[in-house]
Amino acid sequence: MHKSGIRPTRRQRELLEAKRLQPESWLVRKDTTVHMEIINRVTGKAKIIVKGGQ
Repeated sequence: MHKSGIRPTRRQRELLEAKRLQPESWLVRKDTTVHMEIINRVTGKAKIIVKGGQ
């Protein structure tokens, strides 16, 4: 778990694009099998993206 976040991997970038977010604007704070916590690089605003597993 990183407090400030790290650059997203390729799969994480693809998930962000699927959620209509620009991957270059977000850092990944935490990535689990259920959700991904991201932080905006500019504003510092945090979001939680739920992964759509079937």
